[in-house]
Amino acid sequence: MGMRILAIGGGRDTAEHAEALAGAAGISLYEAKRHLAAGSPRVLATYGDPAAAAAAAAALGAAGFAPIVLDDEVARRERFLVRSFVLGARTLGVKDRTGTRREVPFASIAVMVRGIRALGPDDREPFLDLHVPGDPVLAFCEGQLQYDGLHLERQPTAAVNFARLTARLREQAPHAHYDDRLNTRAGQLALLGERLAPESYLEAASLVLARALHGLAAAA
Repeated sequence: MGMRILAIGGGRDTAEHAEALAGAAGISLYEAKRHLAAGSPRVLATYGDPAAAAAAAAALGAAGFAPIVLDDEVARRERFLVRSFVLGARTLGVKDRTGTRREVPFASIAVMVRGIRALGPDDREPFLDLHVPGDPVLAFCEGQLQYDGLHLERQPTAAVNFARLTARLREQAPHAHYDDRLNTRAGQLALLGERLAPESYLEAASLVLARALHGLAAAA
């Protein structure tokens, strides 16, 4: 098992909440205020010991926060890198480079996370993660997709096709939470905090964000 990442999925930036967070997380009041000011969700700490992560999450829950704990290795492993797709009337069909196929009802898509990944000093790639409860994340990366599934809507450039695919998926799953804060480095840093670099932990950031958004939906 990998490193445990602990985040909070909710919390208001008030003096009362800062004191509660400081006490529950065992951090200074100054640190707590910085975490809350950055918005939520927000990574608070990382742990090598699963029991320590669980204990910290329990303390946060008792203090009124919504803790999120995830295994970094699981976040990286449980991803389905989409190569091609079929947009059906009710379902999304996808296939990866090995030919493995999956079919997902549009109604089961809970969260869509749009972002940009740094591939090199001057190279960026947009991505869209579809989060379906109980299933691997469906990862769409602009430069790794075949766009035949757009049929007559297909255009000459990947950028235009990726934007069109994103729009089509949002049309087919209008109930899903859509969030694009990972489109900017500032948004990535606000979520990951000072401990985790966006270059290495965007998979975890996407999963933390999806869990926070889906939790809010479930509580509504």
